[in-house]
Amino acid sequence: MTALTIDRRHGRRALLLAAGAVLLALCATVVVAGTGADPASAARAKTIGKTKKTPRPSCPKDPCEAVGSVTGFQTHASGTKDPFKVRQSGQLVAWSVDVSRPKPSQSRFFGRFYRSDAFGTSPAARVSVLEPRGKKRYRLKRHSPAADLSEHLGQKPIFTLAAPLQLNKGDVLALTVPSWVSDFAVDLSRKDAWRASRASNKCAGNNDLKASRAHEKVGKTRVYGCTYRTARLLYWGYYTPGG
Repeated sequence: MTALTIDRRHGRRALLLAAGAVLLALCATVVVAGTGADPASAARAKTIGKTKKTPRPSCPKDPCEAVGSVTGFQTHASGTKDPFKVRQSGQLVAWSVDVSRPKPSQSRFFGRFYRSDAFGTSPAARVSVLEPRGKKRYRLKRHSPAADLSEHLGQKPIFTLAAPLQLNKGDVLALTVPSWVSDFAVDLSRKDAWRASRASNKCAGNNDLKASRAHEKVGKTRVYGCTYRTARLLYWGYYTPGG
């Protein structure tokens, strides 16, 4: 674990950085669950990333963690291998993310740490279609529009796509976070693991995380060199097979 700690004895909060996500050590509070309306097209579609058990995001409990400035996908989720690998070609018609409701102080911390040119300090995300190109290398084929998640804290919004994204068998559906998002479950078993668009020698530490950038240039191939265990990105895709 790599950590940045501010001594509580001097009246300041302890800020921790670990496992490729930012930890904010604050008192635990009750998570307010949210749901999103399920569009008819998404309801008829198959789900990418569905597992028998789905953990809750960590925030605003202690530790509260969020991911930022990164593109990532689960390699294992609740014991399921490659849950975001496309098994049958089709059209992605919608996507969803479980956005927790951090405390205002937590949101301010994440926003300042992961500030982006496009979204400032607001949480934001999109889904991306990746094509494997050899060991730990992936080419960005296409992605959805990015969504500002500021109005969706404590919810599980479903974003329908005006222009569905083509999925080919073998593709991987990833979550791209240009700023930050608190859709992150931690302290899970080693059966949960995700891979990030960072160099293998840039996986932890505040300098590495600040230098990290999401994979957003269509057609570009990136190395996904960091694998983090005992944690899960909480997002899903909805697609219709065929085509």
